Amino acid sequence: MTQQEWRPYVQRYLASRTLFGALDLTDDSWKGAKYGDIAFRGQADLSWGLVPKSLRHEEGWGFGEFKTIGPLETAESQAWFEYQSLLSFSHFADQSGILMPGDLNHLRRLSENARHDDVYWKDNWPSDEHLGMLAIAQHHGIATRLLDFTYDPFIALWFASQDRLHSGTDWSSRLCAIWAIDLRYLRKIRVLGNQSRSSIVEVRVPNAGNEFLSAQRGLFLLDRLTSSRANGISYPGLQTVCSEETEWWRDRKGYWGPNGIDSQFVLPYRIIAFSASLAKELISSLFHRKIHRASLMPSLEHVVEFLEESEASGYGYLLNDL
Repeated sequence: MTQQEWRPYVQRYLASRTLFGALDLTDDSWKGAKYGDIAFRGQADLSWGLVPKSLRHEEGWGFGEFKTIGPLETAESQAWFEYQSLLSFSHFADQSGILMPGDLNHLRRLSENARHDDVYWKDNWPSDEHLGMLAIAQHHGIATRLLDFTYDPFIALWFASQDRLHSGTDWSSRLCAIWAIDLRYLRKIRVLGNQSRSSIVEVRVPNAGNEFLSAQRGLFLLDRLTSSRANGISYPGLQTVCSEETEWWRDRKGYWGPNGIDSQFVLPYRIIAFSASLAKELISSLFHRKIHRASLMPSLEHVVEFLEESEASGYGYLLNDL
């Protein structure tokens, strides 16, 4: 889907005060949503779609003989390379004494039971028992077909602003974006059935032992039909999948009552865009909400990074308010 096609869903903000108000879930525009009902993702550029890292063109990923650039030509090869990346990550995490969710032995046996070109990879990757392991790998930078989101809109705002500040590019004339997807709708249509029209699933892992993910109120979204949508061509992005599935469900009026589906949910998604020139001001405002690098990535190393970053970026004065 092109930027022009989804532009009608974009709300633009040029002042931080109105932006903060728009992200407040008590606003009527969220249609009664509460914490945990909406998935938010912050991105430094409005023009970027919701494409997982392993499916982005010109994005290098993988390791060793399984290192590649961009998506592969067949769904089987794509899944096989993603599997090998996860296997490498999980193996060395386990070897280092780091507890991982899921069954590592079962993950290892997959390569014994299915060849790299086997249709198994297109139809079954990733299986439910490997989603927790895959989510942790994704959260720590391994390229997968999952996308990171957060339940907290202001954490998404921090990531979009922070990525903008550290881009090394003058984007003062551009727009950053917060994407919002209504999880109430995704949960509802999965209950109703029809897998081909309810393919996006919410993936969560336990907070225990995952301090960063817990601090960031993190979750992941996965398109279960990624393989069939991206077989030899560019993956269209979750924004396109959301739009297409929403149009299909809108026509099934009997499910939604007299006022229709749009009266109940924020559809097909919402994009809250803001001027990139606001990024530094927003980082300062979020600091007072206790949203910063040290709070979102709780470790002594990141505390030091936060202090150094504050000085280098010119907002070290905030530390005077402790």
